[in-house]
Amino acid sequence: MDTWIEGYIQSIGELSDDELSPLRKGWFKTPQDCKNREIALKAEGNLRLVRVYSDLRYRLSVASFMPRTLFEAECIVRLIACEEIRRDVLGKSSPLNRLRQSGRRNGWAEMISRTVLKKSSVPSTGFEMMLKAGRLDLSFEAFVVENPERFSMEAVTCCRKRLGEHGYPFK
Repeated sequence: MDTWIEGYIQSIGELSDDELSPLRKGWFKTPQDCKNREIALKAEGNLRLVRVYSDLRYRLSVASFMPRTLFEAECIVRLIACEEIRRDVLGKSSPLNRLRQSGRRNGWAEMISRTVLKKSSVPSTGFEMMLKAGRLDLSFEAFVVENPERFSMEAVTCCRKRLGEHGYPFK
């Protein structure tokens, strides 16, 4: 998993060497380290770096789920992000237990497929919440579109349509 975190840090292209230096040195090893840095950065008004540290926090939180593959880890990142944003936007601090149970029982990709297709004509509360928070990039829908080989054509088409309706900048 450490290689996965290092790969994420290397993939952050929009940061200067000074901004990347604390990440490369490993000063932020726990989700709480990242949360503390996010709070300080929000106070400074540096919202660009807040996003980087929140993304790193989500990734560091994955270890407790014990994913078997990097793909599973990325699925879980989306779930954790949804839970965290739910806490921030709606003030609900309970985990999304049904989604966690479904992911463990049926597999993480299956849980995401079922979630995005549940009401294919209407965006889910989670999607609306991610939209409101400005984090569609961490939505289940974006993940499906970014990994079309792992999901059904029906799921990919539904997600692409939903994201397109909200002006998502496809890669």
